[in-house]
Amino acid sequence: MKYLKLYEAFSGIRFVEGNSGGFKKILCFNNDERVGFSIYEIYSKEEGNIIINNYVTKDIYDKITENIEKFGIVLGIEIYKEFQNLKFGKELFIETLKIIKSNGCNFILVEAEPLGSKTKSINELTEWYKSFGFEMLTNNPHSKIDNIMIKYLN
Repeated sequence: MKYLKLYEAFSGIRFVEGNSGGFKKILCFNNDERVGFSIYEIYSKEEGNIIINNYVTKDIYDKITENIEKFGIVLGIEIYKEFQNLKFGKELFIETLKIIKSNGCNFILVEAEPLGSKTKSINELTEWYKSFGFEMLTNNPHSKIDNIMIKYLN
């Protein structure tokens, strides 16, 4: 029964890009019903220096931005409660990664931090992001936040 529901759900899935509060946003719809959203931003190396400095030390930032021009940060993804566990989050995250990559980014950062209804723990989110090829940015004790993950793009 759940498989039929998944098939029906994905036959009408669509994404709409926009802006919200100065950030880029992707809305996810099932037919005409909004099921969730993601928020992301794209930074140049110079812009990112200001943003990333809040999260990691300068030596880590210099290492990850060596020989790059642009990168993306996924600031959040939320699927509304009634649509959770139907794979909408996966499809929305894949679409978000595609859009960031299409903007010429060399890598993507995410923070494994629950958003919205907080249905997943930090450990569950970390494992979920790993399934998309993300890895922990650092286990450095000097890192200001220890649940930042990175994925390098080809």
